[in-house]
Amino acid sequence: MTINESTTSQQALLASTQVLEHLALAHEWNSDDESALLNALTIWKVALESFSQENGQVLAPETVVAILCKSSSTSIIELCCAVLNKILSKLSFADILSFKDLLRIGFQSKLSVVNNLVFNIIQRAVYSESDLRLLVESNIFTLVIQCIAFENSQVAEMASSFLKQLGRHPFALEALLSPDNISTMDRLSSESITVKLRIYDLLVNISMSSQSAFDYCAQQGALSSLTGVIFQNDLLESINVIEILTSFTETPNGYFFLEKAGVISQLFDALQISPNVDDIVSRLTTCATIKFWGMLIFNQHQYAEAIQTRFDILGALQPFLEESDSDIKDAIFVAVANFGSREEGLTILYQQSIFLDTIIAMCRSNTGDAKLSLLRTYSCLLGVG
Repeated sequence: MTINESTTSQQALLASTQVLEHLALAHEWNSDDESALLNALTIWKVALESFSQENGQVLAPETVVAILCKSSSTSIIELCCAVLNKILSKLSFADILSFKDLLRIGFQSKLSVVNNLVFNIIQRAVYSESDLRLLVESNIFTLVIQCIAFENSQVAEMASSFLKQLGRHPFALEALLSPDNISTMDRLSSESITVKLRIYDLLVNISMSSQSAFDYCAQQGALSSLTGVIFQNDLLESINVIEILTSFTETPNGYFFLEKAGVISQLFDALQISPNVDDIVSRLTTCATIKFWGMLIFNQHQYAEAIQTRFDILGALQPFLEESDSDIKDAIFVAVANFGSREEGLTILYQQSIFLDTIIAMCRSNTGDAKLSLLRTYSCLLGVG
C-alpha cells in the first residue's frame, strides 16, 4: 500500500468511526442513517480483516455493541457481529465479561449470527483456568444454564455443549451443581419435557466423562431425579429416560449406581407387566426396557451370572416370546444377541434350555423379516470365542 493509499484508508476509518459513534448515541435512525451505518461498518470489517493491528485507528467495542443492541436490521447486525468478533478477540476475557448487554442479547437473540458470536466469545474460557473461574463466578454463568430452556434449539444445543465441556473441570462442575444452579435446573425442568430431557442428557454426559465426575454428580444428588421418573404417567418421557439410563450400563460405576438407586429392580418389575398391545407408546416402553437388559449384560458381562441369578431375566422374557407383537420380539432378539455376544452371557443362555429351545423353534418356524432377525441373533452367538 502506498503512502497516499494508507492515508486515504486511515481517513476513511476515521470518518467511519465518527459516523458510528454519532449514530450509536442517536435515539432513532432513518433510512439514510442505516445506509451510513452499513457503509461505515463495512469499511471497518474490511479493514479488520486486512491487517492485524489498527493503523492508529481505534473503534471502541462499546460503540458497536450499542448499535447492535438498537438495530433491527439483519444486515447491520451481521456486520456488527463480524466487527465485534475481530475487536473482542484482542481483549482479555475479564474485559469481555463486562459487556453484559451484548452477552445477554447474544444468548436471547433469534438470529444465529448473534448466538454464534457470543458462544464463540465465551468458548475462550475453556482454554484458560483463570478465565473459566471468572466465568463460573459471574452472573453470565447462570444465563448460560438458562439457555438450555430456550425454544431455539440451536441456542439450547450450544449451551448444552458448552456446559458439557465445563463439566469436565472439577471446580466448574462444582459451580454447575451448586444449590442455586441445581434449583435453577429443577425449575427449568418443570417447564417442559423437552427441557427436562436436555438437562438429563447434560448431567448424564458429564457424569459419564470420568469416575470423579460420576461420583460427584451422584454425591450431589444430580442424578437422583432420573431414577424417580421411570414409568410415570408420561410414557414418552419414560422411554427417553430409559434410553439415558441405558448409557449408565457402559461402566461398572454406572451399573453400581443403577443398582443402588433401585433402577434395576424397577426395570425388572416392568417386565412383569404385559404392555397394552393397542398402545404403541406402551410397546415402545417395553422395547426400551428389554434393550436396557441386553446392554447391561453385554457391558457388564463379568456380573452377568449374578444378575441372571438374582433377576432371572430370561425367564421374565419368555412370556413375551409367546404372546407379544413382532416389535417386542425383535427387541428380544437384539437383546439376546447382545446377551450372548459375551462368553458369560452365552453360558447363561445355554443353561436356560427352555428359553433357548423357544428361540431355536422360532427360527425354524418363522419366515421373512422375523427369520432374518433371528439369524442375525444366531450369528452373534456363533461368533463368541
